[in-house]
Amino acid sequence: MNKKMAFHPDISDETRDAIIKSDCDYYIGGKPAGKLTRGQRVVVLDRYNLYGFDVHVEVETVDGKIKGQVYEDNLNYLDGTGYDFWFKNILLVREYYYTETVDNINANSGYTRSIGQDNAAREREIRLWRAFYSEERMRISERYLVIGNDEMACAYRLHSVDKKGNTYTLHLSEYPKTKIIVTLIDNGNSIMLTYFVSESKLLLDLVTYSLNFKYVPYNKEKSEKVRNAVMTWCDEQIKFLSQNKQ
Repeated sequence: MNKKMAFHPDISDETRDAIIKSDCDYYIGGKPAGKLTRGQRVVVLDRYNLYGFDVHVEVETVDGKIKGQVYEDNLNYLDGTGYDFWFKNILLVREYYYTETVDNINANSGYTRSIGQDNAAREREIRLWRAFYSEERMRISERYLVIGNDEMACAYRLHSVDKKGNTYTLHLSEYPKTKIIVTLIDNGNSIMLTYFVSESKLLLDLVTYSLNFKYVPYNKEKSEKVRNAVMTWCDEQIKFLSQNKQ
């Protein structure tokens, strides 16, 4: 892209030292391989794995004897972050799941392409949405922005944050260290991503797909209620369409 991006600090210059916050397992190949203890000093490496909306990062003890992955919430980074979101480490969900009708939720799902389709095509579409239904969610941790749903989620590395009023500029990267800038608006009880720019035009990003939607704290009871309503709606639609195929 032609526009030069402001991005700091340089990835290679970041402090990667951290302290284990509380006794925890470390993992190798996704399986528990041993324990790390509170106060133990480690070096954070580049590799990470995503489990739902939780990030496990690879660490190595300063003596080099242990190398494995730990849940990021078990780390205290020694250089801090310089920001303190109220929504930090809180699982968020798009607000419309809790405020809109099932028809409107379906319209926002990305599956709805039914204008001009016959009943058979519409039925297939609704069956697909029912089978793969999941909420669009987001979580911003100490060093990652995780966004997506149960089918596909992506973690973006968070390097630094600039704050101006209720507006935050997030400096991110995605493998292999493609630089990204995101603007976030804090509405007090919800947040909204309003702007996204990337060095790479080939970047497969879930951020662009999530722009201009309000995200609010996840509520298990509300989500289960909405899911039940969606399943009922889909079953009713499928029954009607299957009986009235053109």
